[in-house]
Amino acid sequence: MAFGVFNNVDIKGISAAVSCNLVETASYEGKFGTLSVKKFKKMTGVLKRPVALPEQTTSDYCYVAAEKLIEHLNWDKSSIDALVLVTQSPDYFLPATACVLQYRLGLSESCMAFDLNLGCSGYIYGMYVACSLIQGGIKRVLLLTGEALKNKFSEDDKSTAMLFGNTGTVTALEATNDKKTINFLLRTDGRGFKHIIIPSGASRNLNGSHELSDWGEGIIRNDFQHYMNGAEVFNFSIDKPVVAHFDFLNKFKLDVNDIDLFVFHQANKFIIDGIVQRLDIPVEKVPISIDRFGNTSSSSIPLTIVDTCTSRVNENLRMLLNAFGVGLSWGVMDIEINTEICLPVIYTDNYYKEGTLERV
Repeated sequence: MAFGVFNNVDIKGISAAVSCNLVETASYEGKFGTLSVKKFKKMTGVLKRPVALPEQTTSDYCYVAAEKLIEHLNWDKSSIDALVLVTQSPDYFLPATACVLQYRLGLSESCMAFDLNLGCSGYIYGMYVACSLIQGGIKRVLLLTGEALKNKFSEDDKSTAMLFGNTGTVTALEATNDKKTINFLLRTDGRGFKHIIIPSGASRNLNGSHELSDWGEGIIRNDFQHYMNGAEVFNFSIDKPVVAHFDFLNKFKLDVNDIDLFVFHQANKFIIDGIVQRLDIPVEKVPISIDRFGNTSSSSIPLTIVDTCTSRVNENLRMLLNAFGVGLSWGVMDIEINTEICLPVIYTDNYYKEGTLERV
């Protein structure tokens, strides 16, 4: 069992930035038909979502969120010891996008920086890594999450074209003597690696086809675009996270009444409703953000926290976080924060011109 307990780690702040380009789901009625789009909205709950501008990448959102959070915390940038970025849409195949952000943010050369290639479960896995760094002697860590996959999704695939939003988040963690505890449960089932996959574009399938193929039921894509086995993903999503939830509560001797908010990965509303029903937890304790931001992969949990907390004034909340997805991987953790550490969501058109290739 991959459980973990970390002491003396404090979450000092959470910030999120999203594209200022907001796309209404209803705008797809001309492409997919009114009935199909209405069915999609009812199933997923996505009414609109931020979509990257042509120039924007993952690091642009993370940069804006990080600059704002560092300023808010009044942290000396030379005091930041580590920067960890969770993404499956890096700016480049190489170098690691974390290195670009370390430079762009003006952090010290003494700051370690690296990427983690994880999707929907990535925030919890990333938090585990950040806590591990602090346990090993690091004082301050920035954990960043973000996605801007853009051309990796087919605009002709009605199962994904309207689902995913583009965003970046930053969570600031610091070593403390306050005896705070963060608990974790992490799991993986690689047997399902083909259920959510982009088959070509890396080193395995070099001969993939760029020609669009009709897979039926309104799914048209090529081998370099996102594929999801909807039935298998649904079965996984309403089973494994539920078992993990109860295993976590039993391991750490917690009760539903001990938790103020249950924050789930915003996969789609139908899946969240199914999980909540199986767990028999009050719906008022389950915040929803997918209606305005879409599925934002590893950013969905911190984005939902920010979206929820900025409407609450000076509340101390204990949250149970539950994330699941590509890999297949999933995890549960608990945190205690004051709502004042969360900054309002930032809408941005920022992009890094210096990082764009220009041919003379």
